[in-house]
Amino acid sequence: MSSLNEKEIKQLGKLAEEIHESLSCVINDIGNSSQGFPCRSHRFAVIDSMIRYLLINGVTSTLEQCEDGEDVDSWWKRINK
Repeated sequence: MSSLNEKEIKQLGKLAEEIHESLSCVINDIGNSSQGFPCRSHRFAVIDSMIRYLLINGVTSTLEQCEDGEDVDSWWKRINK
């Protein structure tokens, strides 16, 4: 992975805020009983933000980079050695 330029660093900061905000939405909570996950629309928004975050960091396609039969967790450990 190459180093990030100033524009990419700013984009990552904005995306990190969007990700945090989307994950903190708890509209599905009923009274004091939290279901522990964000509402549907926010879950889809966070996926989009996370994909863009990964692309900026040079992770273009996890599935394409996995070796035959390798799961994503194994791939992540392998590329981050």
